Amino acid sequence: MLAGVLTPGTFTGASLSFKGHPNMTDASVQPIYKEGALYSVACGVNRFIALDTTYTKSISVVSIVSASTEAAARTLLVMFSS
Repeated sequence: MLAGVLTPGTFTGASLSFKGHPNMTDASVQPIYKEGALYSVACGVNRFIALDTTYTKSISVVSIVSASTEAAARTLLVMFSS
């Protein structure tokens, strides 16, 4: 299950939202909602952001969306837990 995201020192986004799908053979990811609102987390530079696995435990395919356009390509480390 998707458990967390580590942001780099060059990250400029203020929040991350998530899209996902439980089926690895279907790449049509959909926005993930938490209690009727888009599931998003506040973020910053050089942070490990722990995610609420209640909303990410059934995701096999994930897309992470920054609230801001980054000035260049950024690498996010994604943590999974069993």
